[in-house]
Amino acid sequence: MQPVAHTEVVIVSGKDVYHVVPKRKQHHPGKMIDIITVVFQPEIPLLKIQAQSIDRYISPLDVNQIIVVVNDRDSVVDQIDPAWWGQHQSQVVIYPYSQFKYVARVGGWQNQQLCKLMAAADAESDWSMVLDAKTWFVQPLNLSTLYDDTGRPRVGAFDISPYFANSLGFTQRYYNVTMSKIIGPAGVPFMFHTDTVKEMIDQFDNFPEFFQSHVNQPTGLTEFYLYSGYVLHQYGTYQTLYNEQDYYQYYNVTDWQSQDFDKIYQEFSADDRVLTASIQGKCYKKLTIDDITQWVDFLIQRNVIVDDNKYIMINLFSGFK
Repeated sequence: MQPVAHTEVVIVSGKDVYHVVPKRKQHHPGKMIDIITVVFQPEIPLLKIQAQSIDRYISPLDVNQIIVVVNDRDSVVDQIDPAWWGQHQSQVVIYPYSQFKYVARVGGWQNQQLCKLMAAADAESDWSMVLDAKTWFVQPLNLSTLYDDTGRPRVGAFDISPYFANSLGFTQRYYNVTMSKIIGPAGVPFMFHTDTVKEMIDQFDNFPEFFQSHVNQPTGLTEFYLYSGYVLHQYGTYQTLYNEQDYYQYYNVTDWQSQDFDKIYQEFSADDRVLTASIQGKCYKKLTIDDITQWVDFLIQRNVIVDDNKYIMINLFSGFK
Protein backbone atom coordinates (compact mmCIF):
# COMPACT_ATOMS: atom_id res chain seq x y z
CA MET A 1 0.00 0.00 0.00
CA GLN A 2 1.36 3.42 -0.91
CA PRO A 3 1.77 6.19 1.71
CA VAL A 4 -1.23 8.47 1.86
CA ALA A 5 -1.10 12.22 2.38
CA HIS A 6 -2.49 13.68 5.60
CA THR A 7 -5.29 15.28 3.61
CA GLU A 8 -6.83 11.90 2.81
CA VAL A 9 -8.57 9.10 4.65
CA VAL A 10 -7.98 5.52 3.62
CA ILE A 11 -10.91 3.12 3.66
CA VAL A 12 -9.22 -0.27 3.76
CA SER A 13 -11.19 -2.91 1.91
CA GLY A 14 -11.09 -6.59 2.75
CA LYS A 15 -10.68 -7.21 -0.96
CA ASP A 16 -7.39 -5.28 -1.00
CA VAL A 17 -9.03 -2.35 -2.74
CA TYR A 18 -8.14 0.94 -1.12
CA HIS A 19 -10.67 3.73 -1.38
CA VAL A 20 -9.40 7.23 -0.71
CA VAL A 21 -11.76 10.05 0.22
CA PRO A 22 -10.97 13.68 1.08
CA LYS A 23 -10.27 14.47 4.70
CA ARG A 24 -10.81 17.78 6.44
CA LYS A 25 -7.59 19.39 7.62
CA GLN A 26 -6.92 18.97 11.33
CA HIS A 27 -6.97 22.46 12.84
CA HIS A 28 -6.62 21.92 16.58
CA PRO A 29 -5.42 18.36 17.28
CA GLY A 30 -5.13 18.99 21.01
CA LYS A 31 -8.77 20.10 21.17
CA MET A 32 -10.19 17.24 19.14
CA ILE A 33 -10.78 13.57 19.77
CA ASP A 34 -10.57 10.39 17.78
CA ILE A 35 -13.52 8.02 18.10
CA ILE A 36 -12.75 4.29 17.95
CA THR A 37 -15.17 1.39 17.58
CA VAL A 38 -14.26 -2.28 17.34
CA VAL A 39 -17.00 -4.28 15.65
CA PHE A 40 -17.95 -7.89 14.84
CA GLN A 41 -19.90 -8.68 11.66
CA PRO A 42 -23.19 -9.44 13.50
CA GLU A 43 -22.99 -6.02 15.16
CA ILE A 44 -22.95 -4.02 11.91
CA PRO A 45 -26.64 -3.00 12.22
CA LEU A 46 -25.78 -1.62 15.67
CA LEU A 47 -22.76 0.20 14.24
CA LYS A 48 -25.02 1.91 11.70
CA ILE A 49 -27.21 3.23 14.53
CA GLN A 50 -24.11 4.42 16.37
CA ALA A 51 -22.95 6.24 13.23
CA GLN A 52 -26.31 8.00 13.03
CA SER A 53 -26.03 9.04 16.69
CA ILE A 54 -22.55 10.45 16.07
CA ASP A 55 -23.85 12.36 13.06
CA ARG A 56 -26.69 13.71 15.19
CA TYR A 57 -24.82 14.63 18.36
CA ILE A 58 -21.14 15.31 17.64
CA SER A 59 -19.74 18.25 15.69
CA PRO A 60 -17.21 17.49 12.92
CA LEU A 61 -15.10 20.30 14.38
CA ASP A 62 -14.57 18.20 17.52
CA VAL A 63 -13.50 14.99 15.78
CA ASN A 64 -10.24 14.36 13.98
CA GLN A 65 -10.99 10.84 12.78
CA ILE A 66 -13.48 8.04 13.38
CA ILE A 67 -11.72 4.69 13.40
CA VAL A 68 -13.66 1.46 12.85
CA VAL A 69 -11.68 -1.72 13.47
CA VAL A 70 -13.28 -4.90 12.13
CA ASN A 71 -12.70 -7.75 14.59
CA ASP A 72 -13.68 -10.34 12.01
CA ARG A 73 -12.79 -11.48 8.50
CA ASP A 74 -11.08 -8.80 6.43
CA SER A 75 -13.90 -8.87 3.88
CA VAL A 76 -16.39 -7.59 6.49
CA VAL A 77 -14.87 -4.14 5.95
CA ASP A 78 -16.81 -3.94 2.69
CA GLN A 79 -20.13 -4.17 4.57
CA ILE A 80 -19.55 -0.81 6.28
CA ASP A 81 -20.46 2.42 4.50
CA PRO A 82 -18.80 5.70 5.60
CA ALA A 83 -21.96 7.50 4.43
CA TRP A 84 -23.69 6.20 7.58
CA TRP A 85 -21.78 8.87 9.51
CA GLY A 86 -23.35 11.68 7.47
CA GLN A 87 -21.42 14.90 7.95
CA HIS A 88 -18.48 12.87 9.36
CA GLN A 89 -18.07 10.50 6.42
CA SER A 90 -14.82 12.09 5.24
CA GLN A 91 -13.36 11.46 8.71
CA VAL A 92 -14.07 7.72 8.77
CA VAL A 93 -11.20 5.22 8.63
CA ILE A 94 -12.11 1.53 8.37
CA TYR A 95 -9.69 -1.38 8.57
CA PRO A 96 -9.54 -5.02 9.69
CA TYR A 97 -7.62 -5.93 12.83
CA SER A 98 -5.18 -7.89 10.64
CA GLN A 99 -3.60 -4.51 9.94
CA PHE A 100 -2.03 -4.77 13.41
CA LYS A 101 0.10 -7.65 12.10
CA TYR A 102 -0.49 -10.24 14.80
CA VAL A 103 -2.24 -13.60 14.78
CA ALA A 104 -5.29 -13.73 17.02
CA ARG A 105 -5.33 -16.87 19.14
CA VAL A 106 -8.04 -15.85 21.59
CA GLY A 107 -11.80 -15.48 21.35
CA GLY A 108 -13.56 -12.56 19.74
CA TRP A 109 -14.39 -10.69 22.95
CA GLN A 110 -10.81 -11.05 24.19
CA ASN A 111 -9.40 -9.93 20.85
CA GLN A 112 -11.75 -6.94 20.89
CA GLN A 113 -10.00 -5.68 24.02
CA LEU A 114 -6.61 -5.97 22.37
CA CYS A 115 -7.89 -4.16 19.28
CA LYS A 116 -9.08 -1.25 21.41
CA LEU A 117 -5.62 -0.75 22.86
CA MET A 118 -3.86 -1.13 19.53
CA ALA A 119 -6.21 1.33 17.82
CA ALA A 120 -5.90 3.84 20.68
CA ALA A 121 -2.13 3.75 20.27
CA ASP A 122 -2.60 4.70 16.60
CA ALA A 123 -4.87 7.67 17.31
CA GLU A 124 -3.85 11.03 15.86
CA SER A 125 -5.48 13.21 18.53
CA ASP A 126 -4.24 13.62 22.09
CA TRP A 127 -7.25 11.64 23.31
CA SER A 128 -9.44 8.92 21.86
CA MET A 129 -12.90 7.82 22.95
CA VAL A 130 -13.36 4.07 22.58
CA LEU A 131 -16.84 2.64 22.03
CA ASP A 132 -18.58 -0.66 21.43
CA ALA A 133 -20.94 -0.87 18.46
CA LYS A 134 -23.89 -0.84 20.86
CA THR A 135 -22.78 2.47 22.42
CA TRP A 136 -25.07 5.24 21.12
CA PHE A 137 -25.01 8.97 21.84
CA VAL A 138 -28.30 10.34 23.13
CA GLN A 139 -27.32 13.98 23.67
CA PRO A 140 -24.70 16.37 22.25
CA LEU A 141 -21.09 15.79 23.21
CA ASN A 142 -19.60 19.08 24.39
CA LEU A 143 -15.81 18.91 24.70
CA SER A 144 -15.73 21.93 26.99
CA THR A 145 -17.92 19.90 29.34
CA LEU A 146 -16.03 16.66 28.85
CA TYR A 147 -12.68 18.29 29.71
CA ASP A 148 -11.88 20.45 32.72
CA ASP A 149 -9.96 23.72 32.56
CA THR A 150 -6.62 21.87 32.58
CA GLY A 151 -7.57 19.59 29.70
CA ARG A 152 -8.28 16.47 31.75
CA PRO A 153 -11.36 14.43 30.80
CA ARG A 154 -13.97 14.48 33.56
CA VAL A 155 -14.60 10.74 33.68
CA GLY A 156 -14.36 9.96 37.38
CA ALA A 157 -12.83 6.94 39.10
CA PHE A 158 -14.99 3.91 39.82
CA ASP A 159 -14.98 1.25 42.50
CA ILE A 160 -13.40 -2.07 41.64
CA SER A 161 -15.84 -4.77 40.60
CA PRO A 162 -15.36 -8.15 42.33
CA TYR A 163 -16.00 -9.73 38.93
CA PHE A 164 -12.58 -8.45 37.79
CA ALA A 165 -10.66 -9.51 40.89
CA ASN A 166 -8.21 -11.65 38.89
CA SER A 167 -7.51 -8.86 36.43
CA LEU A 168 -7.00 -6.45 39.32
CA GLY A 169 -4.63 -8.80 41.14
CA PHE A 170 -2.48 -9.42 38.07
CA THR A 171 -2.29 -5.72 37.19
CA GLN A 172 -1.34 -4.72 40.74
CA ARG A 173 1.43 -7.32 40.87
CA TYR A 174 2.71 -6.53 37.39
CA TYR A 175 2.98 -2.78 37.96
CA ASN A 176 3.56 -2.91 41.73
CA VAL A 177 0.63 -0.61 42.45
CA THR A 178 -2.40 -0.63 44.71
CA MET A 179 -5.62 0.12 42.85
CA SER A 180 -8.61 1.07 44.97
CA LYS A 181 -10.43 2.41 41.92
CA ILE A 182 -10.30 2.19 38.12
CA ILE A 183 -10.43 5.06 35.63
CA GLY A 184 -14.07 5.83 34.87
CA PRO A 185 -16.39 4.81 33.57
CA ALA A 186 -14.59 1.44 33.81
CA GLY A 187 -16.09 0.55 30.44
CA VAL A 188 -17.22 2.29 27.28
CA PRO A 189 -17.06 5.07 26.34
CA PHE A 190 -13.48 5.06 27.65
CA MET A 191 -10.99 7.90 27.16
CA PHE A 192 -7.45 6.80 26.31
CA HIS A 193 -4.55 9.27 26.47
CA THR A 194 -2.74 8.53 23.22
CA ASP A 195 0.86 9.07 24.31
CA THR A 196 0.34 7.07 27.49
CA VAL A 197 -1.19 4.03 25.81
CA LYS A 198 1.58 4.15 23.21
CA GLU A 199 4.20 4.20 25.97
CA MET A 200 2.52 1.25 27.69
CA ILE A 201 2.53 -0.84 24.53
CA ASP A 202 6.07 0.16 23.55
CA GLN A 203 7.45 -1.28 26.79
CA PHE A 204 6.77 -4.77 25.45
CA ASP A 205 8.75 -6.58 22.78
CA ASN A 206 5.49 -8.14 21.62
CA PHE A 207 2.46 -6.57 23.25
CA PRO A 208 -0.18 -8.65 21.40
CA GLU A 209 1.54 -11.82 22.60
CA PHE A 210 1.68 -10.55 26.18
CA PHE A 211 -1.97 -9.51 26.22
CA GLN A 212 -3.22 -12.72 24.62
CA SER A 213 -1.22 -14.74 27.14
CA HIS A 214 -3.12 -13.18 30.04
CA VAL A 215 -6.56 -12.15 28.77
CA ASN A 216 -8.16 -15.54 29.37
CA GLN A 217 -8.93 -16.94 32.80
CA PRO A 218 -7.54 -17.54 35.33
CA THR A 219 -5.86 -14.16 34.83
CA GLY A 220 -8.72 -12.53 32.95
CA LEU A 221 -6.72 -9.40 32.16
CA THR A 222 -8.78 -6.57 30.67
CA GLU A 223 -7.78 -3.55 28.63
CA PHE A 224 -9.12 -0.96 31.07
CA TYR A 225 -7.55 -2.52 34.16
CA LEU A 226 -4.15 -2.89 32.48
CA TYR A 227 -4.20 0.69 31.23
CA SER A 228 -5.40 2.08 34.58
CA GLY A 229 -2.61 0.19 36.34
CA TYR A 230 -0.05 1.61 33.94
CA VAL A 231 -1.29 5.17 34.48
CA LEU A 232 -1.03 4.67 38.24
CA HIS A 233 2.44 3.16 37.85
CA GLN A 234 3.66 6.06 35.70
CA TYR A 235 2.11 8.99 37.57
CA GLY A 236 1.26 7.71 41.04
CA THR A 237 -2.27 9.05 40.63
CA TYR A 238 -4.96 9.15 37.98
CA GLN A 239 -5.41 12.86 38.58
CA THR A 240 -2.37 13.81 36.50
CA LEU A 241 -4.30 12.87 33.38
CA TYR A 242 -7.91 12.46 34.54
CA ASN A 243 -10.38 14.45 36.60
CA GLU A 244 -11.86 12.03 39.13
CA GLN A 245 -15.09 14.03 39.28
CA ASP A 246 -17.24 12.91 36.38
CA TYR A 247 -19.90 14.90 34.57
CA TYR A 248 -21.50 12.81 31.83
CA GLN A 249 -23.30 9.63 32.78
CA TYR A 250 -23.28 6.40 30.79
CA TYR A 251 -25.82 3.58 30.93
CA ASN A 252 -25.37 0.03 29.67
CA VAL A 253 -28.00 -2.56 30.53
CA THR A 254 -26.37 -6.00 30.83
CA ASP A 255 -28.03 -9.40 30.66
CA TRP A 256 -27.93 -9.85 34.43
CA GLN A 257 -29.80 -6.54 34.82
CA SER A 258 -32.62 -7.46 32.44
CA GLN A 259 -35.13 -8.00 35.23
CA ASP A 260 -34.50 -4.42 36.36
CA PHE A 261 -34.81 -2.90 32.89
CA ASP A 262 -37.83 -0.74 33.70
CA LYS A 263 -36.11 0.75 36.76
CA ILE A 264 -32.88 1.44 34.84
CA TYR A 265 -34.86 2.86 31.92
CA GLN A 266 -36.60 5.31 34.24
CA GLU A 267 -33.18 6.41 35.52
CA PHE A 268 -31.48 7.06 32.21
CA SER A 269 -34.52 8.51 30.47
CA ALA A 270 -34.78 11.13 33.22
CA ASP A 271 -31.03 11.82 33.57
CA ASP A 272 -30.14 15.04 31.74
CA ARG A 273 -26.43 14.16 31.92
CA VAL A 274 -26.64 10.80 30.14
CA LEU A 275 -24.30 10.93 27.14
CA THR A 276 -24.56 7.35 25.89
CA ALA A 277 -27.00 4.51 26.42
CA SER A 278 -26.75 0.90 25.35
CA ILE A 279 -28.12 -2.57 25.84
CA GLN A 280 -25.82 -5.58 25.81
CA GLY A 281 -26.58 -7.92 22.94
CA LYS A 282 -27.20 -10.88 25.25
CA CYS A 283 -29.69 -8.79 27.20
CA TYR A 284 -32.21 -8.47 24.37
CA LYS A 285 -33.20 -12.13 24.59
CA LYS A 286 -34.23 -11.57 28.21
CA LEU A 287 -36.31 -8.45 27.56
CA THR A 288 -40.02 -8.44 26.85
CA ILE A 289 -41.45 -6.94 23.68
CA ASP A 290 -42.74 -4.08 25.85
CA ASP A 291 -39.22 -3.45 27.13
CA ILE A 292 -37.83 -3.36 23.61
CA THR A 293 -40.62 -1.09 22.41
CA GLN A 294 -39.93 1.28 25.29
CA TRP A 295 -36.24 1.32 24.33
CA VAL A 296 -37.04 2.06 20.69
CA ASP A 297 -39.41 4.86 21.71
CA PHE A 298 -36.57 6.38 23.75
CA LEU A 299 -34.23 6.26 20.73
CA ILE A 300 -36.89 7.95 18.60
CA GLN A 301 -37.41 10.61 21.26
CA ARG A 302 -33.66 11.29 21.24
CA ASN A 303 -33.59 11.40 17.42
CA VAL A 304 -31.16 8.50 17.19
CA ILE A 305 -33.57 6.68 14.88
CA VAL A 306 -36.61 7.97 12.99
CA ASP A 307 -40.18 7.08 13.79
CA ASP A 308 -40.67 5.50 10.36
CA ASN A 309 -38.18 2.80 11.38
CA LYS A 310 -39.83 1.98 14.70
CA TYR A 311 -41.08 -1.50 13.85
CA ILE A 312 -37.97 -2.32 11.85
CA MET A 313 -35.91 -1.54 14.95
CA ILE A 314 -38.20 -3.54 17.23
CA ASN A 315 -37.79 -6.54 14.93
CA LEU A 316 -34.02 -5.99 14.74
CA PHE A 317 -33.54 -5.94 18.50
CA SER A 318 -35.98 -8.79 19.02
CA GLY A 319 -33.88 -10.76 16.55
CA PHE A 320 -31.00 -10.77 19.00
CA LYS A 321 -33.04 -13.35 20.89
